[in-house]
Amino acid sequence: MRRRWRVALIVAGVVAVVLVGVLANSEALRATYWTARAENCGSLAINMNTLVTSTADAQHAETCYAQAAAHCRPAVLLVDAVDPASNATYSFLVEPPIGAAGACELAAGADVSDGTGDSNTVAPCQRVTQTDKALKFAACGGLGDVTLPAIHAGAAIIGSSMPAPPSI
Repeated sequence: MRRRWRVALIVAGVVAVVLVGVLANSEALRATYWTARAENCGSLAINMNTLVTSTADAQHAETCYAQAAAHCRPAVLLVDAVDPASNATYSFLVEPPIGAAGACELAAGADVSDGTGDSNTVAPCQRVTQTDKALKFAACGGLGDVTLPAIHAGAAIIGSSMPAPPSI
């Protein structure tokens, strides 16, 4: 009888460790978890690669996100991008660590709808920096480098590793 309990406890422990490992390392699961708990920093509207959100609103949203990233507080910034070929919603997320051994992460997600179908991508970003004219994300997986303008009518830029369309 004791042996059964011991085996059951070992199996339960192994399952728990594996589950925590999967949850902590799966970017899509982490993003889902933190999106539900994140401060909403606002949204930016991009039309034909040009920011149409007012400068004041864009700067407020980007400052909110940059400060959350600097202090590793959960936060999300949404970007709606429209061009003739596609519609896309990008989400930029600050993900605090899950567990004692974790680290703060930045993630970028893209939900793209074009004439050929829909796609969804979530990838970690290496870092984010804020200037008075833009919020710049470095090395966001398949999205590449992303620059979100903070001034009305400013141009949005995504690195060359971004598949076409969409571009923001």
